Amino acid sequence: SIKRVAVLDRTREGGSQGEPLYLDVCTSLMREGRGNLFVAGGRYGLGSKDFTPRMVLSVIKNMLKKELTDIKRQFTVGIEDDVTHLSLPMGKPINTLDDRVTQCVFWGFGSDGTVGGNKEAIKIIGDYHESMSVQAYFEYDSKKSSGWTVSYLRFSPYVHIDAPFRVEDGQAGYVACHNESYVQAHKYDVVKYLKRGGTFFLNTTIASIQDPEERLEALEHLVSPKILRKLAMRKIKFYIIDAAKIAAKFGLAGRINMICMSAFFRLSGVLPVDDAVALLKAAIKKAYSYKGEDVVKKNHDMLDAVVNDPQSMLLIDIPAKWKTISENSGAYANRHIALIDDDKTRKFMEEIVDPVSRLEGDDLPVSRFLENHVLGGVMIPGTTRIEKRNPNPSGKIPTWVFDSCTQCNQCVFVCPHAAIRPFIMNKDEAAAAPFPKKFETLKAQGGDLAGKRYALAVSPLDCTGCNACVEACPESPKALVMGDGKDGLEEGEKNWNYAVSLPSRGGMVDKYTVKGSQFQTPLMEFSGACSGCGETPYFKLLTQLFGERMVIANATGCSTIWGGSFPSNPYTVSKETGRGPAWANSLFEDNAEYGFGMFSAMKHRRERLVTLVTDYIHQVELRPEGEASEEETELVSLMHDWLEVHEEKSDKSTILFDKMQPLFKVVLSESEAVDHTPGASLLSQIWSDRDMFPKVSQWIVGGDGWAYDIGFGGLDHVEAFQSNDINVLVVDTEMYSNTGGQCSKATPVGASVKFAAAGKEQTKKNMGEIFMTYEHVYVASVCLANQAQVLQAFIEADRHNGPSFVVAYSPCIQQQVRPSLNDMFDECRLAVDTGYWPLYRYNPALVAESKNPFILDSKKLRKDVSAFLKREGRFINLKKAHPEIAEELFEHMNRDVHHRMEHMNELAA
Repeated sequence: SIKRVAVLDRTREGGSQGEPLYLDVCTSLMREGRGNLFVAGGRYGLGSKDFTPRMVLSVIKNMLKKELTDIKRQFTVGIEDDVTHLSLPMGKPINTLDDRVTQCVFWGFGSDGTVGGNKEAIKIIGDYHESMSVQAYFEYDSKKSSGWTVSYLRFSPYVHIDAPFRVEDGQAGYVACHNESYVQAHKYDVVKYLKRGGTFFLNTTIASIQDPEERLEALEHLVSPKILRKLAMRKIKFYIIDAAKIAAKFGLAGRINMICMSAFFRLSGVLPVDDAVALLKAAIKKAYSYKGEDVVKKNHDMLDAVVNDPQSMLLIDIPAKWKTISENSGAYANRHIALIDDDKTRKFMEEIVDPVSRLEGDDLPVSRFLENHVLGGVMIPGTTRIEKRNPNPSGKIPTWVFDSCTQCNQCVFVCPHAAIRPFIMNKDEAAAAPFPKKFETLKAQGGDLAGKRYALAVSPLDCTGCNACVEACPESPKALVMGDGKDGLEEGEKNWNYAVSLPSRGGMVDKYTVKGSQFQTPLMEFSGACSGCGETPYFKLLTQLFGERMVIANATGCSTIWGGSFPSNPYTVSKETGRGPAWANSLFEDNAEYGFGMFSAMKHRRERLVTLVTDYIHQVELRPEGEASEEETELVSLMHDWLEVHEEKSDKSTILFDKMQPLFKVVLSESEAVDHTPGASLLSQIWSDRDMFPKVSQWIVGGDGWAYDIGFGGLDHVEAFQSNDINVLVVDTEMYSNTGGQCSKATPVGASVKFAAAGKEQTKKNMGEIFMTYEHVYVASVCLANQAQVLQAFIEADRHNGPSFVVAYSPCIQQQVRPSLNDMFDECRLAVDTGYWPLYRYNPALVAESKNPFILDSKKLRKDVSAFLKREGRFINLKKAHPEIAEELFEHMNRDVHHRMEHMNELAA
């Protein structure tokens, strides 16, 4: 009875007559003599999209067309393909679920506990009685903590739920938004999921405003008019609460998840409120008992207050005028447009980045990507500068106390997001700031900066409030203090934009010092890393030292997520030269081989360039005297200079090429400049390979999961050969951070992590000493606690003729640093002082000078290692759960620390 067959495959086979499953079906039907059947082949699920009921309906409608010629035999469903025109039109979302299924959507702020609270809620609902069917699905922003999260919950005591797709638009009976910034204009359409007559819950500080009229006016100013219109048109029940104020009142600042969960149970009616509260209290005791009875009691009291106090949650009487409310210019709407001064970048930001940032990227047509040249993995650099983090996780930003500042720039060195920077300017530039009274400057210190002014500026919309800069400040009293992020927001933003628009004057100082390095514009900025991330300061420093001649092979992991999640690109270029790091991501397991391939290709290309340049010089010198033009003669002279320094690891080759470029454009004819044929002139061939004039600094970077475990074989191969002039940076978080904190060979003894819940029994792998056995590898173990040592190690690694290996201690949110990762710098300092993380350098170049190649930079233990273990949940949890095992393993670690220090002192003797 079958006449037509639609074959769907979740893949795209380039160059094939059809997708694999389609070809298999066609072949099978032909073999069975059923070649008369009409078979159509389609793709679904491209771009990780769900396969929803409306997509199914779209495929069916295509197959049911009366005439076979009208059916798309090859098609794609789920995207708008206006290039090949193979996509099927999709109608409005359809609901195939029983009306007795409750669907809910929760918008959260990464690390605010919303996802964890929803996981607990769905367990409570599912366990309430046997017939309850539940389903939960979670989406996370790539920005780890402080990014958006969306939780989709379904449950029903009446029918079994089988729906392998997200809650669709207009189908949720309950939508909660736990971050008030999401409802602003140019943010997210958080109420698109709400069905008519549903409930919308918003966590906002506006709930604390006592006057109803003033409260309504504040909501109209905060909430996007588009959202207000939907609330009115769909007759939504709109509730608000100030969860942050309630949490702070009970001494649980920032812990809003249980407040919002109790509001959910109170408003949704999914369970009797008394039963839900009792179950939530049990969950609180289970989750937080290890923190002490006081914490549990505070949570219980807070829960009771929310449930019993009718004033804690307010029902907003939606005025009729909201149905026709017009757009307004909300705070910071379109603020990023002012930062874009390039038409190509502006187009990319408006047509790609902006929709994707609003979570509307799935609706973009294919042509939009072609028009913006987003092909082959190419990305416009520096797009993270328009994303902004307002509000930031802590709600605080540093304020400069200039009277206490000695201009050491140590605070800038440790900033994970490059949101605090020093600027050199003259008096006129300082006076021309948009808000000069808020733009303090000091007389710049140092002979190189005579007559200049020094300013320290913070980007209030990019700072994550992590406190690292304050901790790193060596002054007493501190030259930085944390203040309210909302104070002087407009002035701070405009002064920051003005400061970064000033000419870069990093060239006036020696960039190979801690202070001088921070006057160099960072070419890795505003990444999506966690607040207080311990990885990004190292990457930022690399770009400040070598960024304009740097090539990076990146192993998949955290550094991929914050370093290259489309359309975010924190790697940028110098506004003076247009150069910056070339970055590409590899698979987890073969990053060393990937970077080695880059190095090998560039090595051979550069050798070819040297040959071409040499031949061209000889060719010009053999001409009769006076035949060469003045520009050609000068070009040859510069090429001579380049040949003398081209192997030198510095910016000299780059500077010489900058002088050559205008001469090339004069000497080369238009046809020669674009001639890439095998018979092209020597000068044309040299111009084609001009990207090889700078001395490239090749870096292979990744985390400990790659370097210590999965990618170790390839890494060992790269380090084993002295001819491989490649630098390796491993940011060591001592676990698989990106996938949730699993045990790796970098995990220390006694740490309680996934796959080693009862404490890891083996000592940490000593990668540094493994590579020191080769004797030609430059090795360094570094930590932000000693900034001068980090800087020196990076410089020595780059200058070393051969492979290098630098392992950097990187505090991570998965380590559960107490009280939080905002103490990242103090954590680094304690790791070094206790000997938990040793600082050393092994420099083979010193052997030729008859010196000991091993230098121990942390020569003594200042504190006992137990002081460090008491600050991290991965050790605290083991002591609470298995005290006897913990005592044994911690003693093991203590012995290891002392033995390692004795051993290293012997090596350094």
